[in-house]
Amino acid sequence: MRIRDLLSYRPTQCADRVRGMKRRPLLIAALAAVTALPFAVRGDDAITVVDWAEQVWQAAEEHQDSTRTFSLLRQIPDEHDHLGVRRLHTSVARWIDHSEAAELVRQESYDTALAELATAIGEDDLREALRAAIELQDLSGDDAAVREKPDVANLIQQAAANAREAEAEGRVLEALDWFRRLDLLYETERSYHEDLLRIAERVALVSFYAPQRLHDLRNEFALKNDEDPLPEYNAGGESWSDKVQEITERMLFDAADAAEQAHIDHIRYGELALGGFEAVKTLLTTADLDEAFPGLRNETDRTRLLRFIDAHIEQLRGDPKLSGYQFRKTVRALVEENRDTVALPKEVIYREFGNGVMSRLDTYSTVIWPDEMAFFNRSMTGEFVGVGIQIQLDTARQLKVVTPIEGTPAQRAGVKRGDLIRMIDGESTVGISLTQAVERITGERGTQVTLTVEREGSDELIPLTIARDIIPLYSVKGWKRTGKGETDWDYFVDPLNHIGYIRLTSFTDDTVDELDRAVATMRAQGLSGLILDLRFNPGGLLSAATRISNRFVASGLLVSTEDKSGRMTWHADASPHRASLGSIPTVVLINEGSASASEIVAGCLQDHNRALIVGERSYGKGSVQQVMSLRGGRAALKLTMQQYRLPRGRLIHRHDGDTTWGVEPDIKVPMTSDQLITALELRQDADLLPLDEDETLQEAAEGADEELSLEQQEPELPPDPTRLLTEGLDPQLETALVLLQTRILAQDPSVAQAMLDR
Repeated sequence: MRIRDLLSYRPTQCADRVRGMKRRPLLIAALAAVTALPFAVRGDDAITVVDWAEQVWQAAEEHQDSTRTFSLLRQIPDEHDHLGVRRLHTSVARWIDHSEAAELVRQESYDTALAELATAIGEDDLREALRAAIELQDLSGDDAAVREKPDVANLIQQAAANAREAEAEGRVLEALDWFRRLDLLYETERSYHEDLLRIAERVALVSFYAPQRLHDLRNEFALKNDEDPLPEYNAGGESWSDKVQEITERMLFDAADAAEQAHIDHIRYGELALGGFEAVKTLLTTADLDEAFPGLRNETDRTRLLRFIDAHIEQLRGDPKLSGYQFRKTVRALVEENRDTVALPKEVIYREFGNGVMSRLDTYSTVIWPDEMAFFNRSMTGEFVGVGIQIQLDTARQLKVVTPIEGTPAQRAGVKRGDLIRMIDGESTVGISLTQAVERITGERGTQVTLTVEREGSDELIPLTIARDIIPLYSVKGWKRTGKGETDWDYFVDPLNHIGYIRLTSFTDDTVDELDRAVATMRAQGLSGLILDLRFNPGGLLSAATRISNRFVASGLLVSTEDKSGRMTWHADASPHRASLGSIPTVVLINEGSASASEIVAGCLQDHNRALIVGERSYGKGSVQQVMSLRGGRAALKLTMQQYRLPRGRLIHRHDGDTTWGVEPDIKVPMTSDQLITALELRQDADLLPLDEDETLQEAAEGADEELSLEQQEPELPPDPTRLLTEGLDPQLETALVLLQTRILAQDPSVAQAMLDR
């Protein structure tokens, strides 16, 4: 009998087979290793369901080996009739069914994508072929194997050539589209990442200095690809000349000095200057900026300045040593050469050179220029001042209200879900961007803004004048809404086993207090286990991350920081009296959208063996930025000066060339793009506030000839998130739930007693 022949046997069947192998210990050992056999030979008895449940949890806790844990789950003993065991059988059976169904769908989707790839290549539709290749990677889980297919390798070569040709000819959006697809194919290796950053910078330059031209380019690109045309351009906001006028030479020099002295990666002046020159060169070689800078139309002058820049780039690449004095002298020489040639405003040179300096550091180090300071200061206060609505651009690029937030000025003024905002303070929103909309709607507390909305069922536009105020931002979500308030939640994803569900959307000043209130509510109802969902959580305050970690960890190091010399500069230790969840079995959900503070919490709980981590590897943002004022507060520098270490010494942060970063899950459960989108959309819809029944009735009564009763009017309610589990839409969540159910069953004394009574 071969080992693989035993893989399909249930535990009791396998036990019978093993009893006849007592003289073949090597085979038994090999069998246990291959199948993660969830039973022990104890006379004539197979393992109890309690022991099995312990083994499942232990396998998940001690091994980052999903295969072994899943093998154990599939071999649940089936001879027990305890109610809790029957419930677990139902959950595991459903999990198995969903897993098998998902695998069938995945294989069918893979075959479809493979056929679509062949068809697209045959029709010479390279954009569609790249999309199919990216989907193949998503479905296969082996990126390199997909890229090594001869037809895909040839496709990549052609796409790269098209991207470079489009960039050379000034077709920036086409080049951006090619490089974005190529970057997705090489997401881990980042082979095309520098190209993507460069072309993205070109698009950003056109957006800042020639926004109407970018709008026209986007419209041309949409029409070329058989998409709907964009609405007419909406200028809005200040011009670029207004935004750069306060930038000074001193701001640039102060930022470079601080970066050279304190950045964690020891970047010197020569490297910083190289980044600055390359950024200015990108500006000079980006098409569609002639209207903003007429001097660029003079090819002789532009060529002369480019030669000056190229000479400095070549010199710095050969010998990057510069002192601070030489750095400043070099920048001033560039400003003088610019004055004698294309004559760009010197503030533009300072801005773009400064951005280039920052590009040599890391993604999170940046200069906050004077025009950006107001928004930056608002984001740093921890408070949001606005009217209290969630907005989006719908498929027709109309500004639409997703939902008003309960108890905010917008909700009190009568803004409704689904309203289309047609004007802001009398100015049309046709063609507006979300950024422009946010800038116009937000402002100082106490000031007013008038939103003119179009509402279904109303023939006239409705003007609503709203006073801006501090908007409470709730970062703790439960499983299912029970009312229209932001804290009205049913937190139990599994009420029978008392398993709670908490989703953190960010880490703010109020997150810990919100979590404590939710935990108190669950404890009052007998909390036995908890799913902490940190997926798509971009992070937030370090203080919130450490305090939340302390809720689960009673003693020891939570997280520390170190500077560029590797010296510990700060650390946070747990306090026993704050570990309110210290004994609660916990599973933490993460994915590549979990970053910074999310990674600190997940990594800390993993290092202390206080939670199982389920999902996919996190983003890898583990650096610490300090904000420094430039020139009396008119600008600022956000500089990476430290990085985080987890309790066992691991670094979270991803550096170029790294093959490991972030937090690796104990149990890896990948999700395809389609699964992620479906699950995320349902979760977001379920989180929306229910429509206010009284207001709905009042509006209906005012607009109708006959009065409607409460029974006649059906309120609009959010969808039921239970579909995520019953339909297998969220395999990460379902896996977390099944694992917790096994843990709780193993700790249930009534189950152990039932085993003894048999």
